[in-house]
Amino acid sequence: MRQTPLLLLLLPSTTCDALRIIPSARARPPVMGYRPVKAPSAEEAAAKNPTAADRPEMSDRYKGLTANERDTKKNTRSRIMKKKEYKRGGNPFDRSIHRGVSEKMSERFAGELVNEMKEDQFRELRLGEGDQAITFVLAKEFGFCWGVERSIELAWAAREAYPEKRMHITNELIHNPGVNELLKGFDIQFMEKDNDAECGKRFDTVGEGDVVILPAFGASLEEMQLLDSKGVTTVDTTCPWVSKVWTTVDKHQLSDMTSVIHGKYMHEEAIATASMCDTYLIIKDMKEATEVASYILGEPGTQAASCESSTRPPHTTRPYISYTPLCPLYRLPHRRGVYGEIRQGRLAAL
Repeated sequence: MRQTPLLLLLLPSTTCDALRIIPSARARPPVMGYRPVKAPSAEEAAAKNPTAADRPEMSDRYKGLTANERDTKKNTRSRIMKKKEYKRGGNPFDRSIHRGVSEKMSERFAGELVNEMKEDQFRELRLGEGDQAITFVLAKEFGFCWGVERSIELAWAAREAYPEKRMHITNELIHNPGVNELLKGFDIQFMEKDNDAECGKRFDTVGEGDVVILPAFGASLEEMQLLDSKGVTTVDTTCPWVSKVWTTVDKHQLSDMTSVIHGKYMHEEAIATASMCDTYLIIKDMKEATEVASYILGEPGTQAASCESSTRPPHTTRPYISYTPLCPLYRLPHRRGVYGEIRQGRLAAL
């Protein structure tokens, strides 16, 4: 009969100092359960993101115009991004610069402890002695995601490509103090926030010919237009998964739909996404989601959507959902129309 290995653990207790014997955790590799992600079918995707062709009554707005002739935010964004001063994509600079930066990143962000855990059969590392010992287990997925790695590499490569130019970044590249300190060490200036300034930041410190980095969260359309007017070189490190959301709200704009964004209204990514929308709501939590649902369904007690929030940030020119009970649903246009869409499964939700 096969014997199970045993591990002795001394568990300190206020009531007794008993010695417990439990099966060893090293009897088998740790089991990590991950729920598989199912991709939506073509029919499900079409129901969630209908186009103008799916709603003939809404298509007259752009009747007779080609896709490039339409006065949409997507086209405004595309015109800016197609200019030679706008650097984006996987390798906007010389390939040798990208290869060099990739090697430097591997050296800088490599960790001895992580490498030691990866070499262990069970991806574990035990530090300390006796009852003070701690066992660390390396997760199946760890480190920077692909989008973050790409953003860091682009920002680093920009400094290598423009060693003599003044360089700015509109916000933290990512929410990682170590990475942001690294950029400061490259003499990249972080823009100061100012609610009284245009777009809420001190863009007056940016001069013609400077280089401006857009962070992984993206930048608002207003910021992109402002930088374009200043004649700067823009290095766009926006995560492709963020810009993919912008493509979705572009479809909502063509179909005269309301985009519902789940997030914090002052977060850079939410601000950027909202700026790409035509009609939108930003909701933070289940309480606000319940308010939206109640309004759509016309339940008694919900407040009218005709009021305007008095707590809008000074630099925000577009309305958004307020976090006060005074005006929770300003951006939903007409309850009857939205209710009709929700019945057809067409209220767009991100």
